[in-house]
Amino acid sequence: MAETLVAVVCESPQGRRYLPPDSVPPVEVPKPEWEPQGRLDGKAADQMPLYGSTHWSHLFTDRQLVALATFSDLLREVQSAVEQDARQAGLSEDKRPLREGGSGAIAYADAIITFLAFVIDRCAVKWSKCVPWNVGGEKVEHVFGRQAIAMVWYYPEANPFSSSTGNWLGQLTWVVRVVENLPAQGFGEVLQQDARARLSSVPNPVVITDPPYYDNICYADISDFFYVWLRRNLRFIWPDEFSTLATPKAEELIASAYRHDSRAAAAQFFESGMTEVLGEAAQAQHADFPVSIFYAFKQAETKEGETVSTGWQTFLQALNDTGLTIIRTWPMRTEMTSGLKSLASTLASSIVIVCRPRMVDAPQATRGELLAALRSELPSAVRLLRDQAIAPVDVAQSMIGPGMAVFSRYSRVLEADGTSMPVRQALALINQILEETCQTRRPSSTTRPGGRSHGISRTAPKQVSTATPKLCRRPRTPLCPAWSEPE
Repeated sequence: MAETLVAVVCESPQGRRYLPPDSVPPVEVPKPEWEPQGRLDGKAADQMPLYGSTHWSHLFTDRQLVALATFSDLLREVQSAVEQDARQAGLSEDKRPLREGGSGAIAYADAIITFLAFVIDRCAVKWSKCVPWNVGGEKVEHVFGRQAIAMVWYYPEANPFSSSTGNWLGQLTWVVRVVENLPAQGFGEVLQQDARARLSSVPNPVVITDPPYYDNICYADISDFFYVWLRRNLRFIWPDEFSTLATPKAEELIASAYRHDSRAAAAQFFESGMTEVLGEAAQAQHADFPVSIFYAFKQAETKEGETVSTGWQTFLQALNDTGLTIIRTWPMRTEMTSGLKSLASTLASSIVIVCRPRMVDAPQATRGELLAALRSELPSAVRLLRDQAIAPVDVAQSMIGPGMAVFSRYSRVLEADGTSMPVRQALALINQILEETCQTRRPSSTTRPGGRSHGISRTAPKQVSTATPKLCRRPRTPLCPAWSEPE
């Protein structure tokens, strides 16, 4: 699929100027000497193969690949310069690299190159054919407006040497700000390891986790977008971490149907794995601290006329089956709602679920006793959430927590026929009581109850509005951004 230059954007004292494609002299773009290898897989191949983009290199123009590869090639030169400067500044001649715990000039240079590799990854997110244009803000967005790689019909090519969004110094500044605000004291250790194995090997761990969200995000598939560049730039510093051509996927704890024989098999894989991990956490957790879980899942679907959230149900069922009881839940503002997310009905917060092991002598309850407890305790919880001005998009998820806290305190809740009540039925009762509670004063919200988070349109608006100097397939002056459109 070919591209056609639509406009060139230049900076002027009066602001942005939009010029016709033939306003700049033509410049031939060389073929890149290196490009990322590998096919798009899983969620990463959700849309792009439909339009002929089957490999990672297809997500970039030649100009973008040349820019990314050139910055990547310079890392080795920068490393030598950093080592020399570090020695002149008095750092030790410790020969150990950073991965072996070194603290001298060599390890310092390893750290600097690692951070610069992150900058190049940030550039890759901005310098791609899958980047939409923010019409209102007149700026370059990034590839991941949602957890997939979407087709974009109008895309800008950012100029790395401009002073507008998408430039190299802008991406560098973001990483510098992170480094400046990172804690500079103490010692931390990060391991790439199976969570189940790690829990069993650490005495009295304190578990704080943000678990996978069922089938909502295929993390490994999408992380390969970054991995192919990180592997090129950091394999000589972190050889063990980048020993594989792509990220490991077989053991990733998500309900991805394409990795299993069926959706049922994928669900079973997720449910059994989540139960096992939470069971390990319940047994190993330090007695003086609760298990804290951040959850921001909002997907819902309709089955037999009933709106349900399989992700929520599966996760909460695993939590209940492992003997953990919810003692507190609260929304915490963790999600940015600006940029592309401002166009979508997305959660502004994560739900913090605080758990402790259920008492061994926890009582059983009947369905009627559960309903009575819910009617007694939920109204005050709803009032508290309202008084704290919880965002409307978060109210429905936040209110489930107090209800599940009531349900999970019992060892079993018995139905009329003597069977144990599943979480799905408990959630239905919680929603019923919440509906009764909210009838007199329903919080205003533009979000459809149970609705999915809506991403931005796959087709960008056709008006040309830009705010970042960009590179383009057609020739232009260094500070002239451009807009390309597939033919």
